[in-house]
Amino acid sequence: MNLKDLIKSHMTLIKYMAAAFSGHVLNFITAYVLYIGLDRSLIFSNTTGLIVGFLFTFLASKIVFHKDHSLKGFLVYLGTFLLGMVLDNLIIKLASAFFIKFFKKNIAFLISKVLSGIVPFAVSYILRKKIFKSEIGRASCRER
Repeated sequence: MNLKDLIKSHMTLIKYMAAAFSGHVLNFITAYVLYIGLDRSLIFSNTTGLIVGFLFTFLASKIVFHKDHSLKGFLVYLGTFLLGMVLDNLIIKLASAFFIKFFKKNIAFLISKVLSGIVPFAVSYILRKKIFKSEIGRASCRER
């Protein structure tokens, strides 16, 4: 299998990662400004950032999964988002409490924010892929 075929066969994952990365950047910037810049609470700042990132990722989902913005599609994204938000806030709270002992607030936040994004990203991708499996199959056929 050459590189072109490898990329083609994983195009959905590549698109998802690009959309999720962009959403995560918006999430991070929002949370950072609120927590570090405006000295809001960690959970408030993180939750606000997550909501901003969620809205962006949901809107970008049409490109990834070729899914219309139906009520069902929104509810799937909302459900996986809420699960991810609980995981994210739990991880960032625990990681921040640990890293603040060794680093300044902004560095502890940066490390914690990166760590808190990994598990929810994987869980959301797997759940959404399973739920939208038929749409992904049709999208793969269109991409070839």
